[in-house]
Formats: sequence, C-alpha cells, structure tokens
Amino acid sequence: QVCYFPSPCVVSAQRQVTVQEGPLYRTEGSHITIWCNVSGFQGPSEQNFQWSIYLPSAPEREVQIVSTIDPSFPYAIYTQRVRTGKIYVERIQGNSALLHITELQARDAGEYECHTPNTDERYFGSYSAKMNLIVIPDSLQATATPQTLQKVEQDSLELTCDVATETSQHSHLSVTWYRQRAGEKPVEVISLSRDFVLHSSSEYAQRQTLGEVRLDKLGETTFRLTVYHLQTSDQGEFYCEAAEWIQDPDKSWYPMTLKRSEGTVVNVQPTDKEFSVRLETDRRLYTVGDPVEFRCILEAQNIPDRYFAVSWAFNSSLIASLGPNAVPVLNSEFAQRESRGQLKVSKESDSVFVLKIYHLRQEDSGKYNCRVTEREKTVTGEFIDKESKRPKNIPIIVLPLKSSISVEVTSNASTILEGENLHFSCSVRTADRAQGRFSVIWQLLDRRNRRSNIMWLDRDGTVQPGSSYWERSSFGGIQMEQVQPNSFTLGIFNSRKEDEGQYECHVTEWVRAVDGEWQIVGERRASTPVSITALETGFAVTAISRTPGVTYSESFDLQCIIKPHYPSWVPVSVTWRFQPVGTIEFHNLVTFTRDGGVQWGERSASFRTRTAIEKAESSNNVRLSISRASDTEAGKYQCVAELWRKNHNSTWTRLAERTSNLLEIRVLQPGNKSHLPLLQSFLPKSALNSTVCLGGRSVLEQERSRAGIVRDGIFHRWLDDVRLKLSQAQGNITVLETQRVELECVVLNRTSGASRLSVEWHVWKPNHPERETVARLSREATFHYGEQVAKNHWKGRLHLESPSLGVYRLIIQNTAVQDSGTYNCLVEEWLLSPSDVWYKRAEDSSGQTIVTVLRPDATLQVDTVVPNVTVPEKSPFQLDCNILSRSSQDSRFAVAWYALRTKAGGKKGNALEDEEIERKAMLSVGPDAIFGPEGNHWEGRLRFQRLSPVLYRLTVLQADPSDTGNYSCRVEEWLSNPQKEWYRLTEEESGPIGIQVLDTGSTLQSIICANDALFYFVFFYPFPIFGILIITILLVRFKSRNSSKNSEGKNGVPLLWIKEPHLNYSPTCLEPPVLSIHPGTID
Repeated sequence: QVCYFPSPCVVSAQRQVTVQEGPLYRTEGSHITIWCNVSGFQGPSEQNFQWSIYLPSAPEREVQIVSTIDPSFPYAIYTQRVRTGKIYVERIQGNSALLHITELQARDAGEYECHTPNTDERYFGSYSAKMNLIVIPDSLQATATPQTLQKVEQDSLELTCDVATETSQHSHLSVTWYRQRAGEKPVEVISLSRDFVLHSSSEYAQRQTLGEVRLDKLGETTFRLTVYHLQTSDQGEFYCEAAEWIQDPDKSWYPMTLKRSEGTVVNVQPTDKEFSVRLETDRRLYTVGDPVEFRCILEAQNIPDRYFAVSWAFNSSLIASLGPNAVPVLNSEFAQRESRGQLKVSKESDSVFVLKIYHLRQEDSGKYNCRVTEREKTVTGEFIDKESKRPKNIPIIVLPLKSSISVEVTSNASTILEGENLHFSCSVRTADRAQGRFSVIWQLLDRRNRRSNIMWLDRDGTVQPGSSYWERSSFGGIQMEQVQPNSFTLGIFNSRKEDEGQYECHVTEWVRAVDGEWQIVGERRASTPVSITALETGFAVTAISRTPGVTYSESFDLQCIIKPHYPSWVPVSVTWRFQPVGTIEFHNLVTFTRDGGVQWGERSASFRTRTAIEKAESSNNVRLSISRASDTEAGKYQCVAELWRKNHNSTWTRLAERTSNLLEIRVLQPGNKSHLPLLQSFLPKSALNSTVCLGGRSVLEQERSRAGIVRDGIFHRWLDDVRLKLSQAQGNITVLETQRVELECVVLNRTSGASRLSVEWHVWKPNHPERETVARLSREATFHYGEQVAKNHWKGRLHLESPSLGVYRLIIQNTAVQDSGTYNCLVEEWLLSPSDVWYKRAEDSSGQTIVTVLRPDATLQVDTVVPNVTVPEKSPFQLDCNILSRSSQDSRFAVAWYALRTKAGGKKGNALEDEEIERKAMLSVGPDAIFGPEGNHWEGRLRFQRLSPVLYRLTVLQADPSDTGNYSCRVEEWLSNPQKEWYRLTEEESGPIGIQVLDTGSTLQSIICANDALFYFVFFYPFPIFGILIITILLVRFKSRNSSKNSEGKNGVPLLWIKEPHLNYSPTCLEPPVLSIHPGTID
C-alpha cells in the first residue's frame, strides 16, 4: 500500500461474527429465535447488533429490521412490529444476542444478516454473517370428539385422537394425552415422543409399567388412549396435544408447531371406602446439604368428605403428626429444625402429605415412613380412630460432602510474539450436579519459579487483580470473566516478555453448611505453559538501492529492509536520513511513524513534491522513491528503524533502534545537451512573466524568433495573455433566521490548467468598515476558518464545496442575524516553478452579494375581549391569559399579571382632577419558568396554572372588597437564536379584566361581636349598674315605710321581699340581651 502525504494509510484489525446455521424451517405464526455471536473484537465488551433481511424477491437489496443501537434502523415494513415488541433483540451477553420474531409471517422468509458495527482500531475479519429462514404453512391438526363420559371405578376408558400434517419437509410428530382438573395444572397421562418412545408422568408411570395405561396407533393418523381399572383420581378432562418437530442443521430438534384437541370430560364414581397409602421419594442416595422430599399419597374415594390423620416417623421415632385440621405437631428435636426453616411438614392436597428436609445432615440417614389413620367424627364432635395403614419404609443414605470436580486449562497459543494477546479458559467439570460455588485464582509461575497471583474471583463473583497486576487491570490490560457457571476466562492483552511462564488455574469448591456458613469441599488446579518471543529478538535493518547512479530528471528507489518479518500490528517507525554532498551532517528527510503517519523533516521541502514513501502492507519494509533527480538529491542516505511497544497506560516504550548501512547516490549530468537541467527564475510584477535559461545556446537561437527575445544575454519568454477572471455578478439574498444561504464564486478563466487556486471569502458587516475573513480554501484544498470564527459563531455552520471545475460554493447553515453583510470571494492562482516552488500568478475578486438575515415576524396576539366578573367576598376568582397566536412553535412566553388602579392627581386650583392608571405587579413568570415575587397585597393568595402551552391562569384566593378593580396580563414572546441564546421578540398586553367583589355588609350583631370593648359595654356593664340602682330604690322605699305609722303594705300585707329582675341573655351575640321586670317586683 502506497501512502502519499498527507493522505493517511489504512491499518487493520481482527473480528469474527457467527450466526445460527441455516436453513431453518419454521411455521407461520410460530415464535422463532436466531442467535448471533461476535468474537475477536476490540473496544467495549458490550457490542451492538443490527439485523437485516434479503427477500427472495430482491436478493440483492438489504431490508433493515432491528438494531440494538439505532431506534430508527428498521424499514417501514418492520417499524410497527418492532415498536409493538413483536420483533426484538434479546442480549444474552455483551457479545451475543438473540433475534426474536414472535408471530412469524410468510413474508419473513429470506436470508437474514447479522451485522456488528465496528469498534476496532482497524479492520480485519468478518463483521457480518448470514443464514436462511424458510417459512412453511402450519398444517398440523389434532382433532377429537368432545363428549362427557360417566364411569365407575375399575371401568376401562378408551379415547381416540386424529393427528395429521401436510408438511412437505421431513418432520416427526409427538402425541401426548393430558388429564386436567379445574384449578389444577395438566397431568401427563402418556406420551409418544418424536423418537417413538412412550413415557408417562410420575402419577401414571407405575400404571403404564403394569399395562393399565396404553397408547396405540391405529392406521396413519389415529392414536388411541386406553386406561384400565379407572380410579377416582382419573376423573377430569382428557385431551391430546400434538407437536410437529423438525431437525435443524445443528442436529437439534425444534418443535415447529403445537396443537391441542377438544377435551372429553370423564366422571368416575367411587365403589367403596377402602383406602391405600404409598410413600414416594426421588432417590435413596443423598449428600450432606441436599434437600429431600417424602410424599405420603393417600388413595381413597371421596377424600374431601372423610377425615384422615397422618404421622411421620424416622427410625420408628415420631417426627410429626397432622390431625384432620392439617396442623402439624413436631417433637422437640425436629421442632427446632422446623423453626429454623430446615424442615417442613405440610398437607399439599387432600390426598398428598409432604415431609421436606431442606438441608440433610449425615445423621439423617435411616428409614422414613408415614402412617395414615382414618377417623370418624361423632355427633359430639370427637374423633374416633378407625382403620390405620402405613406403606413400606424408605431408607435413605446421606453421604458426607466430597468434591467431584476436575479442572482443565486451555489457551489460544503456547508460543506467541510479545504484544500479542493471550486468552486462557478454565473449565470445571463435575461428576454430578453443581453443589455450591467456585472461587478461582489465576497464577503465573515464571522461569525463576516465582508464583504471583494475576486475578482471582471469589465465590460471590467479585473479581480482584493481584498486587503486581493492579495497574494493568485498571487500564483493561488484564481481564477475567465468568462466562458460564463452570467456565472462567483470563485475557492478557498486549503481552510482555515477563508474562512468559506456567499459567495455573486454582479452583476451590464451596458449599453452604446447614448453619448457613460456607465451607471448602475441595480444591483442584491445572496449568498450561506459554512461551513469549521478545520483539527485539533478531531486529536488524538494511538499506539497498538498485540505482546508485542516476542522471538528471531520472528517478531512483531506496529500500529499507527490516528483519525479522513482523506482523502489521507491531509498531515500527522508519526514518530516512540524508547527508547532502559536501556536508558532514545528516538530517531527517522523512519518517514513517509508528502509527502509520508520515512526517517530513524540517529541511525536506525540496523533496516533498517529488518523493513517494511506500510501506509494504505485509511487512514493515519502507521504500523511498524520488523522481526528477537533481544535484540537491545527491549524497548519502541512511535508514533508521525504531521498534516500539505500546504500554497498558497508552504510553510508548522504545524497545530497540537499528541503523542501516550508508547508501551513496550520485546524480550525473547527461551527456546530451537536449537533456541539460532546466533552471527558471521569475521577475515579480513585470510584463515578462518568466525567464528560462538553458545550458546550450543553440536551443536559444532556434527558439528566439517565435518565443521571445534575448536581453543582457538572457532569453526572455512571454506567456500568452491569459488572465484569471471571476464572475462579477451582483446579488441580493434575504432569508429568515436558521435558514441556509448559498454563495457562489465562479472562475470564468485561468492562466493555466495546471495551476492551483486558493479561495478566500470575505464579508463587510453593517456599521463595520473593516473586512472580515469568513473562510479560506488553500491551494492544497485545505479548509480554514477566518479569524473571526469564534466571534461570529461560524464554526460548524460553514461548508465549502466545489460542485464543478471553477465553481466554489460557500454554504452558511443555520443563519443568524449577525451573519448579515456584503460577501465576496478572492481567488489567488498559483503556479509551480521548475524548481518546485509555488508562486502566486494572479488574483481577482468576484462581485458582491448582499445577504440580509431577518428574524421572524412578530404575530403574537393575546385575547383582548375578556368579560367582567363579579364574585362574592372570600371566594376565589380567576385571571386567564389566553394567547391566540404565536410567532413560532418553538417560542417561550414570559407572563405577568397587573392590577390596574386609578389614582387621582392634578394641580392646585383646578376643579377637575386628572386620573392616572397605576399598575401594581401581582406575579410574573419568566420564559425559563422562574417565578418573580408576589405582590404584597396578594402574598399567599395566588395560585399559578399553565393549562396549555398558550393558556395561563392566575387564581386569587380569599377575595377581598379591596380586590375590586381592573386586571390585565402582559405576555412577552422569546425565541432562541442559532447560538441557543434567548431574546425577546415582542410583547402584548390583554384587555382589562373587571373584577367586582361583593361586600356582604355589616349587621348590628357583627359590629358588636367584632369589637370586645363594645361587646362588654352592651352586654356586661349594664347588669351590675341596673342591679345597684334597683337595690338603692328598694332600700329607700323600705326605710320610708318603716318611718310611717302603720308600716304596712298597700293591702295590709308587709312587703318583706322583692323579686329579682329576670334577664334574657343570648351568648351567641346574635341578639342584644333583654331586660324584663315582671309585675310585682316593684310596686
């Protein structure tokens, strides 16, 4: 691969994508999953997946289905199914995922592609994989005649089910008969598997063995179920279920479709009250810590209507007993274990009683049994034991804990080159099911037999690096992962020479004891050796050339050969050094950097345009090709190679440096005059554009008459009068803010077709006399922003393109008001001199274009027709601010409410007074939803609501008569400019809202009750005053009568007592007190 400055070179990386093998046959309406896995990748551990399909109708066109990274990835035909969850991707691990299609359709058939977006630093490997899916019709049928049968215990039962399919593919059928009762799960009676094997559930297994349950095939499609000696437990609904299986390319069988027939209800009447008991358990041999469950099964007629008691025994010692009320009673030892949750005695159903020990001990070995006693309930409510039965004892053996694991370690390679990645896998195999957890330690035994911990994973899943590997692990250089419950991996990235040695996986098996503590069962270890070759081993460099002597204008190549042959990922930098003739110092000519870039030396200007540097893709060999040789390229060349290693913390370490032999290149003058070197100089700003001097005068004489003249012994050559010319068309463009503007600069003519142009755009802003540079495109086609890019926020909004030769277009995206101005372009034409020096030949300016950027027109309108409102005192009233129209859908609003009050004012001596409107702020809400302070008069009585984007409401609570008056709301509309700065576009005020608060008025009672002093003056003080006055009058009268002669009353009866005045007082203050003096109290 050849790299020319400044073009970058492409480097490669590795990746592998695999997908489930096809073709897969699936039926319409079924749920399908397709797995996809990616390995050998770099970057984050969680990769993304994109699924596409190539339909048979258009096998070359990709139709995108679903993606884990881009919600807009699906095409329209799949968008709705993806949104509703009928198509989705389930992530299994970071590098593995499943495609789910829940309701398969016929149009889903085609070639599926799984693609993983690149996260690697370089490309190498596969990034997608494909498989075929074939959708076939669902033709499976399972039919049976629905009916209801009345049977008596010990009768026989025969049911038939027709199963048929029309699938053209090779498939197998499985047929299963089920019995189901209301509220219970279906129970498998008997089934014929796809491999033509008969099987029954535990409830019917023994009866099938005895031949009481049969499944026969009659003809091609009929399957008959026969149950002899019916039991009452057989009562329920019987139906058959058929499944059609197909074998996938990975040799696994998959159920394409499942169908269920209609059911037959079977009622079984009991014959007597005999009962039997059987005891069941899964197995007889256990290990400490295993759970065990004993099931005592009662078989009898009409169990719900009868009473049974059950007792459990261990080695003839009572464990627990359950009465008819199903409340367990345990003895002291087992009661403690039951309280700690280690044991449970329960009644699972009317006919099943369960003893469960969750964590077996070794002393639990022995014989277990249950006894069932039928009880009869007397009229007094007492129970009388009747018949009692028990099955045979079931002995179990509890073995002590013993580790049965074995460990195997594998690696991706036993010998690698320094810098390559190491991957180890530690697989743990168990002779039986997993009993507990594992803790794993990865260790390295180096050549000096020093053992160090690399990383370990404890039994809780916590990963921790060793002390000497902590830093590398923190940068991702060391990774450990538990990919499966019994599989552990170790990854060492960018290996070093010191990583060489014996890698050992140390596995410890843990189990939880009965008391909840973890204990070690056993330990196993396995190892594998790894040898690492140092990068600098045999590192050498040699410089060669096949053309040590060249003539002027010829080309020559220099080869820098590096040994050994390193992979492309090994970072090697190569520098060509040059010592010109007549000098003693070398200077760097060009460097092929370790990351694939090219760097030129400070004194290599004359080489750049005539030198090509090439690095072989399959090796690190670098070739330097120099064309149009001259005296400046003559001298000695030397190649210097540096071998680098990138550290885990992204720093670089130079491992070795090698210098090649010297190569001397001689540049000779040609013997023929016609091949003499060409020298050229230029006269600036002269009518004579160039002067050409040739070594042979005969050439000048031959060309003098038609090319120019000789002046002062130098031949002067005139060029054609072809000048640079730009279009001078004027323009005027007016756009709204955020729209785009396109400005064109058209080159009508140029001096030479081999020249290069640089284009510079300028602008004159309003009220700003100085010209500003907007952007510049250099002659090397490099884009540069102007010096005012930050001030004008142009960065990211300018785009320069050349749609055709001589046409340059400046595009301003997302324009702002400050972009307004007068624009034009300045074009410079550059030519290359024979000595490879660029000079400016001419320049010209285009016509001016006036660009005006306007803000949107203000169309804010607030409702000005608002009715007057009358509210009673203490009631709330609402002030609505309704925005009828807005200038932009992206605008925000600031809303403020004001109370309009009339204040009187005027000059002295005037009879009339001028009225002014005083605005009192009640509440304001800014465009950023920040509330201003409430007005003092309304503080605590305001409530703000935004009912819609254009309707705001202010509610005033507890209205007061002083609130009577006019109100209005003012709305400010704010917009965001392209720089995300908010500015106020306009404001509008609503019409006045008249609010009348009705005063409920003041009654005599309310006035008196509202004033404490007045209350006491009216209702309290008059009573003692009147009392004293009456007593005084009575005393005076009494004395006056004693002084009389007869001292008798008017009727001859002495007046010895006085009736007290009667007071009527209302404490509610609703009416004033009533003072009444009854007749006879005072004569």
